[in-house]
Amino acid sequence: MKKGNNLLRWVLIGSFMTLFFAATIWSPSEVEVEQTVVDGDQLIRFHVIANSDDEEDQIVKEQIKDYLVIHMEDKLVGAEDVHEAREIILDELTIMEELAQDLLMEKGFAYSAASDHSTVYFPTRMYGSAVFPAGEYETVRIMLGEAKGENWWCLLFPPLCFIDATQANSDLEVKSDEEVVVRKFKLVELWKDFLEFFKSKN
Repeated sequence: MKKGNNLLRWVLIGSFMTLFFAATIWSPSEVEVEQTVVDGDQLIRFHVIANSDDEEDQIVKEQIKDYLVIHMEDKLVGAEDVHEAREIILDELTIMEELAQDLLMEKGFAYSAASDHSTVYFPTRMYGSAVFPAGEYETVRIMLGEAKGENWWCLLFPPLCFIDATQANSDLEVKSDEEVVVRKFKLVELWKDFLEFFKSKN
Protein backbone atom coordinates (compact mmCIF):
# COMPACT_ATOMS: atom_id res chain seq x y z
CA MET A 1 0.00 0.00 0.00
CA LYS A 2 2.85 2.35 0.83
CA LYS A 3 4.33 1.76 -2.61
CA GLY A 4 0.98 2.62 -4.19
CA ASN A 5 0.71 5.82 -2.13
CA ASN A 6 4.20 6.89 -3.17
CA LEU A 7 3.35 6.28 -6.82
CA LEU A 8 0.16 8.31 -6.49
CA ARG A 9 2.08 11.11 -4.78
CA TRP A 10 4.57 11.40 -7.63
CA VAL A 11 1.85 11.19 -10.27
CA LEU A 12 0.11 14.11 -8.58
CA ILE A 13 3.35 16.07 -8.25
CA GLY A 14 4.14 15.46 -11.90
CA SER A 15 0.66 16.66 -12.81
CA PHE A 16 1.18 19.77 -10.69
CA MET A 17 4.44 20.47 -12.50
CA THR A 18 2.76 20.11 -15.89
CA LEU A 19 -0.06 22.45 -14.87
CA PHE A 20 2.35 24.98 -13.39
CA PHE A 21 4.48 25.33 -16.49
CA ALA A 22 1.47 25.18 -18.81
CA ALA A 23 -0.04 28.08 -16.87
CA THR A 24 3.11 30.14 -17.24
CA ILE A 25 3.66 29.39 -20.93
CA TRP A 26 0.17 29.76 -22.40
CA SER A 27 -1.05 33.15 -23.48
CA PRO A 28 -3.40 34.01 -26.34
CA SER A 29 -1.42 35.84 -29.01
CA GLU A 30 -4.10 38.45 -29.61
CA VAL A 31 -5.07 39.09 -25.98
CA GLU A 32 -3.08 41.45 -23.79
CA VAL A 33 -2.09 39.73 -20.58
CA GLU A 34 -0.58 40.93 -17.33
CA GLN A 35 2.86 40.36 -15.94
CA THR A 36 3.15 37.61 -13.34
CA VAL A 37 2.80 38.85 -9.77
CA VAL A 38 4.12 36.34 -7.23
CA ASP A 39 3.36 36.78 -3.55
CA GLY A 40 6.87 36.68 -2.07
CA ASP A 41 5.45 36.04 1.41
CA GLN A 42 4.30 32.60 0.27
CA LEU A 43 7.57 31.43 -1.28
CA ILE A 44 10.88 30.19 0.11
CA ARG A 45 13.83 30.31 -2.24
CA PHE A 46 16.89 28.10 -1.98
CA HIS A 47 20.29 29.29 -3.24
CA VAL A 48 23.64 27.53 -3.35
CA ILE A 49 26.45 29.98 -4.09
CA ALA A 50 29.80 28.72 -5.36
CA ASN A 51 33.12 29.89 -4.00
CA SER A 52 34.10 31.14 -7.46
CA ASP A 53 33.45 30.50 -11.14
CA ASP A 54 36.42 28.15 -11.41
CA GLU A 55 35.41 24.78 -12.84
CA GLU A 56 36.13 22.77 -9.70
CA ASP A 57 34.15 25.20 -7.53
CA GLN A 58 31.19 24.99 -9.89
CA ILE A 59 31.31 21.20 -9.97
CA VAL A 60 31.26 20.88 -6.18
CA LYS A 61 28.45 23.45 -6.00
CA GLU A 62 26.34 21.23 -8.27
CA GLN A 63 27.17 18.17 -6.18
CA ILE A 64 26.21 19.92 -2.97
CA LYS A 65 22.93 21.27 -4.31
CA ASP A 66 22.00 17.77 -5.57
CA TYR A 67 22.86 16.30 -2.18
CA LEU A 68 20.83 18.89 -0.25
CA VAL A 69 17.82 18.67 -2.57
CA ILE A 70 17.70 14.90 -2.02
CA HIS A 71 18.06 15.43 1.75
CA MET A 72 15.15 17.88 1.92
CA GLU A 73 12.83 16.16 -0.54
CA ASP A 74 10.86 13.83 1.73
CA LYS A 75 10.77 16.45 4.47
CA LEU A 76 9.14 19.21 2.41
CA VAL A 77 7.02 17.59 -0.30
CA GLY A 78 4.06 17.25 2.11
CA ALA A 79 4.30 20.77 3.60
CA GLU A 80 0.85 22.36 3.36
CA ASP A 81 1.83 26.00 3.71
CA VAL A 82 4.81 28.29 3.98
CA HIS A 83 4.65 28.29 7.80
CA GLU A 84 4.99 24.52 8.01
CA ALA A 85 7.74 24.55 5.39
CA ARG A 86 9.62 27.27 7.31
CA GLU A 87 9.57 25.26 10.55
CA ILE A 88 10.95 22.20 8.77
CA ILE A 89 13.67 24.22 7.03
CA LEU A 90 14.79 25.94 10.23
CA ASP A 91 15.02 22.57 11.98
CA GLU A 92 17.20 21.28 9.13
CA LEU A 93 19.31 24.38 8.41
CA THR A 94 22.28 23.43 10.60
CA ILE A 95 22.19 19.89 9.21
CA MET A 96 22.20 21.26 5.66
CA GLU A 97 25.28 23.34 6.44
CA GLU A 98 27.01 20.33 8.01
CA LEU A 99 26.20 18.14 5.00
CA ALA A 100 27.66 20.76 2.66
CA GLN A 101 30.75 21.06 4.86
CA ASP A 102 31.22 17.29 4.97
CA LEU A 103 31.07 17.05 1.19
CA LEU A 104 33.59 19.87 0.79
CA MET A 105 35.99 18.05 3.12
CA GLU A 106 35.39 14.74 1.35
CA LYS A 107 36.26 16.37 -2.00
CA GLY A 108 39.40 17.96 -0.58
CA PHE A 109 38.33 21.61 -0.50
CA ALA A 110 39.95 23.85 2.13
CA TYR A 111 37.14 26.36 2.39
CA SER A 112 33.99 25.97 4.47
CA ALA A 113 30.21 26.18 4.02
CA ALA A 114 27.88 28.61 5.77
CA SER A 115 24.09 28.74 5.93
CA ASP A 116 21.72 31.67 6.13
CA HIS A 117 17.96 32.15 6.41
CA SER A 118 16.92 35.72 5.73
CA THR A 119 14.98 38.09 3.51
CA VAL A 120 17.02 38.92 0.43
CA TYR A 121 16.42 41.31 -2.46
CA PHE A 122 16.66 39.80 -5.95
CA PRO A 123 16.25 41.34 -9.39
CA THR A 124 13.66 39.86 -11.73
CA ARG A 125 14.46 36.21 -12.40
CA MET A 126 13.22 33.42 -14.63
CA TYR A 127 12.34 29.98 -13.27
CA GLY A 128 11.64 27.76 -16.26
CA SER A 129 9.10 29.88 -18.13
CA ALA A 130 7.82 31.69 -15.04
CA VAL A 131 8.86 35.18 -14.01
CA PHE A 132 9.64 36.21 -10.44
CA PRO A 133 9.57 40.01 -10.21
CA ALA A 134 12.27 42.00 -8.47
CA GLY A 135 11.76 42.25 -4.73
CA GLU A 136 12.51 40.73 -1.34
CA TYR A 137 12.06 37.00 -0.85
CA GLU A 138 12.46 34.68 2.11
CA THR A 139 15.61 32.77 1.23
CA VAL A 140 17.76 29.91 2.44
CA ARG A 141 21.36 30.22 1.26
CA ILE A 142 24.24 27.79 1.40
CA MET A 143 27.38 29.84 0.80
CA LEU A 144 30.54 28.02 -0.17
CA GLY A 145 33.88 29.63 0.64
CA GLU A 146 33.89 33.27 -0.45
CA ALA A 147 30.52 32.79 -2.21
CA LYS A 148 31.62 34.88 -5.19
CA GLY A 149 30.75 32.38 -7.90
CA GLU A 150 27.67 31.61 -9.95
CA ASN A 151 24.55 30.97 -7.93
CA TRP A 152 22.07 28.09 -8.40
CA TRP A 153 18.52 28.49 -7.10
CA CYS A 154 15.12 26.87 -6.90
CA LEU A 155 12.01 26.96 -4.70
CA LEU A 156 11.86 25.00 -1.45
CA PHE A 157 8.23 26.04 -1.08
CA PRO A 158 6.21 25.31 -3.08
CA PRO A 159 8.61 22.40 -3.56
CA LEU A 160 9.59 22.89 -7.20
CA CYS A 161 13.19 21.93 -6.28
CA PHE A 162 12.03 18.32 -6.04
CA ILE A 163 9.75 18.22 -9.05
CA ASP A 164 12.06 19.26 -11.84
CA ALA A 165 15.46 20.60 -10.86
CA THR A 166 16.25 21.22 -14.53
CA GLN A 167 13.89 24.19 -14.38
CA ALA A 168 15.95 25.82 -11.64
CA ASN A 169 18.04 28.73 -12.74
CA SER A 170 21.60 29.95 -12.36
CA ASP A 171 21.42 33.73 -12.37
CA LEU A 172 19.36 34.12 -15.54
CA GLU A 173 18.29 37.72 -15.13
CA VAL A 174 15.47 39.49 -16.96
CA LYS A 175 16.90 42.91 -17.75
CA SER A 176 13.63 44.81 -17.84
CA ASP A 177 10.26 44.09 -16.27
CA GLU A 178 8.63 45.69 -19.30
CA GLU A 179 10.16 43.03 -21.58
CA VAL A 180 8.28 40.19 -19.89
CA VAL A 181 4.53 39.62 -20.34
CA VAL A 182 3.05 36.40 -18.99
CA ARG A 183 -0.20 35.12 -17.50
CA LYS A 184 -0.94 35.57 -13.84
CA PHE A 185 -0.98 32.35 -11.88
CA LYS A 186 -1.42 31.37 -8.25
CA LEU A 187 1.40 28.95 -7.55
CA VAL A 188 0.74 28.36 -3.85
CA GLU A 189 -3.00 27.87 -4.41
CA LEU A 190 -2.25 25.25 -7.08
CA TRP A 191 0.00 23.38 -4.67
CA LYS A 192 -2.61 23.42 -1.89
CA ASP A 193 -5.27 22.09 -4.27
CA PHE A 194 -3.04 19.19 -5.25
CA LEU A 195 -2.29 18.35 -1.61
CA GLU A 196 -5.99 18.33 -0.77
CA PHE A 197 -6.70 16.03 -3.70
CA PHE A 198 -3.89 13.70 -2.64
CA LYS A 199 -5.24 13.53 0.94
CA SER A 200 -8.72 12.68 -0.35
CA LYS A 201 -7.24 9.62 -2.06
CA ASN A 202 -5.67 8.23 1.12
